[in-house]
Amino acid sequence: MSRMEDNGPVYFNGDFGTGNAIKRWVTEESIENESALYQRIFSGDSVIRFPSEAKIRNAYEALAAGGQILKPITETSVGGFIAAVKDRNGIEWNLQYDKG
Repeated sequence: MSRMEDNGPVYFNGDFGTGNAIKRWVTEESIENESALYQRIFSGDSVIRFPSEAKIRNAYEALAAGGQILKPITETSVGGFIAAVKDRNGIEWNLQYDKG
């Protein structure tokens, strides 16, 4: 993706045009003790990238209200945040914020 503007979230799905089922790995945790956790993004997955920590946290709380938390909001090793929720309509969302 190109540089994200600071005026709002960016929505995309997991189809990055590579022809592979697994399109992207998103780091969730630091790699302390030689372990790392990742979240797979598959073709068709709904992903929202946010321009700030405050916006991802607000969306996380709003989407989780009446829904289900699939992956709690977690700070990544590079200082961003990632989460996954299923909203009250059963739609799953991957949320992402990358600093810098």
